[in-house]
Amino acid sequence: MNAGSDSVGDATPTDDVARLADERNRLQAEVEGLRAELAATPRKRAVRTRGVVAVALVVVTSIVVTVSVTAVWARRNALNTDRWVATVGPIAEDPAVQQALGRYITDQAMTAIDPEELFESALPERGQILAAPLTSALRGFVNDQVDSFLASDTFERLWVRINEVAHGRAVRVLEGGDLPPSLQVQGNDVVLNVVPILNEVLARIGERSPEIFGRTIDLPTVTVDEIPEEAVQKVESALGRDLPENFGQFTVFDASRLQQVQDTVDLFNRLVVAAVILAIVLIALTLWVSPRRRRTLLQLMVGIALGIVLIRRLGLRLEDDVVDLVRPENQDAVKVVVGAFVSSLLDATAWILGGVAVIAAVALLTGPYGWAKALRRGTVSGAQAAVGAARSAINRQPDDPVVAWVAAHREVLQAGGIVVGILALLVLDLSWLGLLLLVALVVAYELIVQRLADIGARGVPPEEGPPMPAGEGPAVESR
Repeated sequence: MNAGSDSVGDATPTDDVARLADERNRLQAEVEGLRAELAATPRKRAVRTRGVVAVALVVVTSIVVTVSVTAVWARRNALNTDRWVATVGPIAEDPAVQQALGRYITDQAMTAIDPEELFESALPERGQILAAPLTSALRGFVNDQVDSFLASDTFERLWVRINEVAHGRAVRVLEGGDLPPSLQVQGNDVVLNVVPILNEVLARIGERSPEIFGRTIDLPTVTVDEIPEEAVQKVESALGRDLPENFGQFTVFDASRLQQVQDTVDLFNRLVVAAVILAIVLIALTLWVSPRRRRTLLQLMVGIALGIVLIRRLGLRLEDDVVDLVRPENQDAVKVVVGAFVSSLLDATAWILGGVAVIAAVALLTGPYGWAKALRRGTVSGAQAAVGAARSAINRQPDDPVVAWVAAHREVLQAGGIVVGILALLVLDLSWLGLLLLVALVVAYELIVQRLADIGARGVPPEEGPPMPAGEGPAVESR
């Protein structure tokens, strides 16, 4: 009994010590966990704060990038002469623009002909009743000559030259320079010299029907570089009659607001540079602040894409609003002109959207996502299979699994190539060179499939079989 009691009494203190040790370890672990949690709390707060700041920067950066893109496009198309000529030059071939120009040039040419004076001198007193219908007929003749000139290569070259010279000098004025000779102030308007076009039209009319002017006239050469007053005086001397003071003068802008316009253009140029620099800085700052840069980059691309799409929609909306502001007879021409600039905006934004899509795709495909990893593995496997197929086609190795698979699916692959070619013809607007390239690609694809299938179907040629072991040869029957 005493021995048993001693045994129990000895075990109890040992269990208590073990229990206390476990309790101490547990409490120590809890303390260490609390300390780690307390140490991690500021870091979590910092990460959370950086995430919130990054999201705010994404919004601001997307807005600034959208504004900078629009400003760069506007400056490039409005203040760059080469770009202006590239945009405005082709519109002279549009029928609506030629019709509007034809009306203006016909009106100006009729003032130079002065049909009232012509018929008063040519018709007797009792024949004055025919003046109105004859004037209408004369206007039709003049309009035909104007339309013929507008459809000529001479007008196309002259139109490009006038726009090139006029825009370059107008930009120089808007950026603070002095008025060039071809831009003159008349009253409160700054006017542009378009006398050369009228001079060419009057020369054509004089060649085809000199009796309109009462005699054969020899109109002088008038260039776009001449001062409008001097050009008009030359035409007056050749015609032998006075012309209106605004003959061949096209109003560019109000001279009384020239200084205000110049200040606005100067401020605009400064803002464009500032917006581009700010956009670059904000993009770098946003990625630097973000704790998850890949996700922030994707958010940036989405935000920029939304801003660019909004700009495209606004451009299309403004096109309709501007057309509605002009007189009905000029709406078709104005629609063509505005449409040319909106089209350039759509082209520029399309390139930007394409770049955004490429950046987003690269960010996604190189990410740690499961589907991205699977796609990368599949791409590598596909590339290896393609290399193996090419090696088999060159070295004639029919045992390659790719070659065997192509041989088993030859009809499907060849039919698929033809179907893809037909769909490309239906969907794509190809030039003759593009059509030839498409046909060449389809033919090359069909030939490659056919070659691989033939290799897989034939097997190893006898002359390319494995070498025969030494000592073995064809059996020879002994006699």
